[in-house]
Amino acid sequence: MLPASLTFEPPSVVAVFASHAVLCWEQPRTPHTTSFAEHIAWEYQIEYNCSCRVRQQPYRTTGGNAFALLATPHEGETYYVRVVAKARFAGSTAGLVSAKAAFTASCNVAIPWRCSARPPVCVFDALYLSANVETEDIAALSAARSSTIDNAAALDGKSVCYTLEGDIAVHTYRMLYSGTAALPVGQARTVYYMVATTRLHTGKRTRAMELLSMIQREGASIVFCGIGDGGRLALRAALTFLSFLTTACPALCASVLCITYGTPRLLLKEGPRLLAHTLPLSGQLLHFTQLPLIEHTPLVSDMVALSQRGSGVAVDTPPLGYANGFYRNMLLGVQCRVTDGTGLHFRLSSPDELSTEAEEAEAFDVVGQLRALSQLFFPSSPPWLSPSVTSVSCCTEGPLLHVSVEGANLHYCPRVTLTPSYPRGTPLFPRVVASTPLHLECTACLLPWVQQHAAGHGLRDAAPLNISAFLLVQTSLGTAFAPAPATVVLPEDLLELFCAAQQGSAPWSTEAAPGLVECALQLQPLYVLAGTGGVAFPSAAGNALHNPLFESLCALASAAEVTLSSAYAGAPAKPGSGLLGFISSVGARLSARAADALTDAVPALRVPGIEAAYLKNALKEWTGTDFTGAEMWRSRCASWRQRIFGGLSLLSGISYRNTLVQMLSVLDGDAEVDEDAPLACIEACLYAHTKYHIKAAQSSLVHMDQLLYTELSLSSFYGAVAHIFKSEASSASGSPLPYLRESMLLWALCHCFELRREVARTTFCCNVGCAGCGVSTLSSCISSLLHHEEARRHGRRGTCFRTVQCRIASSGLSAVYFAAQTGVRCCVFLAAEAADLTRAEYTSMSVHIQEHLTYAGQHVFRVITKADEHLQSISDLRKELENDTSVAALMSRVGAQMLGGCGTEEQRLVVALAPSTSRLVELIACTPAEVEQYAQRLRSYSEALLLDCLRLSVLRGDADCTRTA
Repeated sequence: MLPASLTFEPPSVVAVFASHAVLCWEQPRTPHTTSFAEHIAWEYQIEYNCSCRVRQQPYRTTGGNAFALLATPHEGETYYVRVVAKARFAGSTAGLVSAKAAFTASCNVAIPWRCSARPPVCVFDALYLSANVETEDIAALSAARSSTIDNAAALDGKSVCYTLEGDIAVHTYRMLYSGTAALPVGQARTVYYMVATTRLHTGKRTRAMELLSMIQREGASIVFCGIGDGGRLALRAALTFLSFLTTACPALCASVLCITYGTPRLLLKEGPRLLAHTLPLSGQLLHFTQLPLIEHTPLVSDMVALSQRGSGVAVDTPPLGYANGFYRNMLLGVQCRVTDGTGLHFRLSSPDELSTEAEEAEAFDVVGQLRALSQLFFPSSPPWLSPSVTSVSCCTEGPLLHVSVEGANLHYCPRVTLTPSYPRGTPLFPRVVASTPLHLECTACLLPWVQQHAAGHGLRDAAPLNISAFLLVQTSLGTAFAPAPATVVLPEDLLELFCAAQQGSAPWSTEAAPGLVECALQLQPLYVLAGTGGVAFPSAAGNALHNPLFESLCALASAAEVTLSSAYAGAPAKPGSGLLGFISSVGARLSARAADALTDAVPALRVPGIEAAYLKNALKEWTGTDFTGAEMWRSRCASWRQRIFGGLSLLSGISYRNTLVQMLSVLDGDAEVDEDAPLACIEACLYAHTKYHIKAAQSSLVHMDQLLYTELSLSSFYGAVAHIFKSEASSASGSPLPYLRESMLLWALCHCFELRREVARTTFCCNVGCAGCGVSTLSSCISSLLHHEEARRHGRRGTCFRTVQCRIASSGLSAVYFAAQTGVRCCVFLAAEAADLTRAEYTSMSVHIQEHLTYAGQHVFRVITKADEHLQSISDLRKELENDTSVAALMSRVGAQMLGGCGTEEQRLVVALAPSTSRLVELIACTPAEVEQYAQRLRSYSEALLLDCLRLSVLRGDADCTRTA
């Protein structure tokens, strides 16, 4: 039994609100109860009454908390409270003691927000900084804020990160106000805004004493702030600091405010603990909301209070303010919202208001409220939050267009539109991938522009590569146009590909996968001959004779091998349905699938590599000696193709287009494909979507211009794309390799596009001639010219085209004929001396080459070499060689003499690529320096003829090729 000498201090009145009062008390104590404290249970009976109704029974209620929330319906009256504490020990009453208190029902919770003659601008600045807390460019924010006329302020160009008690991370901004005080009370011109962001469990904490010293040193104020969940952290940080100030420096409590945006109001208690220290300061906590404010509940009347009298009523109807579960809804703080754009409406939360679902689920419109507040606080200032654009730059990466925008205030939910300057151009809507106040990075697929441009220009037309485009940036706070049109350089290879596809004459540009693969196979013998002594411009990855077509064919074969492999026979696409039917049933969007990625480690796919080895061996057997070798190559290719498309049956000519369209709908359900769209256009769109998805999903960089197999293994590709085929209607949970066939099909489709693109990029330059006719000199000269031109073009804007140069003997012409049948760009320089023109071998080569080079972009140039050996008949040779004009006239006459009647109706180039200086000395009595000048003029004239032909055929540009005999 406890002694009767219990000490029970009178209850303390913590805070008096407009309709309620909060009291708390210490647990009764005695020096002898320490050892029994954990076994004692205290029960409190609260009795209270009002001076205006002393003749009536007091309100009574009981509870176990050491505090009470009491209804005070009669303002200005005195309330008398008696708390009876009963101690229970081992199931029996062990002690009884009471304490009394009295207070006047007069609200003592200050609402500083209503004290200001004008709305405090800190309400805007706290939201402005909270909305831009992730912006690293503080200088841009400072410049924008300093441009205002009303409520002028200067923001320091840096922020400091602190970790406060409770592991709350805040970004601290220092703002200096010049003409007005930012806070509703006080005269502080320096305000530290502490934007709560997250909780950090590492790092050194900043003690409350350091913050106190900071504001004391500068006479500053602190505003804790945050949006949504950040507001909850800001409230916790503010209450912790205010609790410290109530004992360390009470006078500075009024210098600390907290503003939350879209955050539910604070509860009166946290867990079992009453917020006793900070409850009187709850008026300094501002909850900014865009929801309609709850109007005040009418004050409790005396009759209502009597009906809830503690005596004679049911247990579940205690006096107002102490209802069961009421502590879950005791909301504190001041609510605020913009009213009709004319001012701020404040109201103190009443503790008897319930928390609403709308308040808990509020989706705060940050930008919309910024706009509303800026109109309120800066009526005389220009729209300083509106965006502006100073410059735009564009660069292409394969089918993607990267747009960089410079300006100001660009980061408020930007939307970018690019419209081409040509009539009826399709606008592009680039996706913003990075945004800061001064800079935007955007990405768009420019294939619609390439397709439109190709449709308006044929292969024979001089299609300009540059497009002017107008840029529009729309943010939630305004609209801005670029000051000048942006220049977009279309990718040459895609334009070449789309032009060929629109024209539809070359087989490589229009065939479905089987025909396309056959075209790529027909180009392989020419690559083999180039590898024996040819050159490619520009070199790829340091290997001048790199053969991307062969590597893509092998990569395509790997997909078929994996699909047909018995090791993966247990990985069906979807039980009970065909693969194409499954693909067409996938309706989920790519943006919603990122969270459904396969979480398990993707096993390495084993590629047998048999088909790649078979193709390599078949190429080794190619001899090029006669048509017997050609027929053997054809036979092996037909067998190889049959096996490959046996594993990739959906790539057959009949279903290929439908497969492309259905696969594209999986990656982009909104994609629209015209019925007459060329296969190359659909392939390019699918390829762009696939690589963009991989680029977003993979940590490693994936480049649009690089071949897929050079950046990703088949296993890595499968791991990156398999989950996009997952839909609610399908499940592959029973398979260790779900969606394997679909992934292999997508891999094959991507390589079909790469095959077609590489053919579009490639030009073959073949030098053919009889032995001793100067074909070696011709090849060296062409190599030098190509090297110089490619270096010049690459230095100017880069190039994606490849020129494969090879010297071919007459026995290897079947390789040229194979290549020509595909429609690939190629040119043949047929070299001969004048004496060779009448020989049967030369005539046969000339006729057969001309018969096979029939497609656009295929040219044959007949070159008559060693023209310098026919100058002895010129009477005044020194005068004829004095300048470039006379040399041109001389060579024209010499060419006519050399040809005589042998094929004068044909265009022929008469050149002297390596004039003999000794012969010139014999013909002209001149010094060595002079003869070198004469020889150089002959070489320059000859090289100019060749360069014109190269520009027409190889370098894909217009040229004057009329300077022929």
